[in-house]
Amino acid sequence: ASEKLAEIYLGPIIGSGIENWVPYVLALLFLLVRPAGLFGERAIERV
Repeated sequence: ASEKLAEIYLGPIIGSGIENWVPYVLALLFLLVRPAGLFGERAIERV
């Protein structure tokens, strides 16, 4: 669904073919923000 939205809004600016790489960019941004995943737990280091 996000591929089509990106094609509609960003297509005229960037050009066609955007729907091929938008999911990969979104996944990369998500991994940069949440590297442990959506339901990942923070590592607790016991001393």
